[in-house]
Amino acid sequence: MKSEVGGELFAVCGGLAATAVGLVLATDLRGAARVFLRLAASPAARRRWPVANQRWAGRPSASNPGRARRPSAAGPVPTPRPLAASLGRVRMVAGLVALAGAVALVLGVLVLLRNDPHAVLTERPLPMPPLFAAVFPLMAVGTLWRYWRGSGLLREIWATGTRVQRGATVAFSVCLVLFMTFLGTGRLNLVFCAWTAAAATVVTVLVGGRTEEARQGTSVL
Repeated sequence: MKSEVGGELFAVCGGLAATAVGLVLATDLRGAARVFLRLAASPAARRRWPVANQRWAGRPSASNPGRARRPSAAGPVPTPRPLAASLGRVRMVAGLVALAGAVALVLGVLVLLRNDPHAVLTERPLPMPPLFAAVFPLMAVGTLWRYWRGSGLLREIWATGTRVQRGATVAFSVCLVLFMTFLGTGRLNLVFCAWTAAAATVVTVLVGGRTEEARQGTSVL
């Protein structure tokens, strides 16, 4: 029973996160897929994931010539024609992710209800070395420093995004610190809660673009 506790919460929280993020991307809710591609084409993303950027963000390549214009994270820049194929790929993959997340969510909830939900949520922390409680939060701070400095992705979202997106980046930073802190102290139930909250901030960034960006999206909900 104890060995299933982490798996139950992982399935529920991970499935919920995958379903939410995948759904807003697959439906291009308020231009979420376009925001994702524009963030993927940002200078910060190009330096960190150059190969993935060429595949998903419509960067110039042998199979996708043209498009040398620099996009913004949330501005009303029209979607370039070569980006249409990338948009379709993102929505297709996101749909599969949402489907897999929904299956994991349902299975996790069923297992959770079959056992004792209260015991899962109040599980005792795992025994962790005391050093982890100090090192893991510092790792989170170091990661945030890289993403918040002048050329970082979070800094770019803050500089070019809306108020909603800016608030989401701050909330994401808090969630990351909490996630690593709980992980360092062995509190798996709180780890998965912080993970789910971080996924909610990602969804907020994707759907919190400007009005012009949202009008380009095509929601099927």
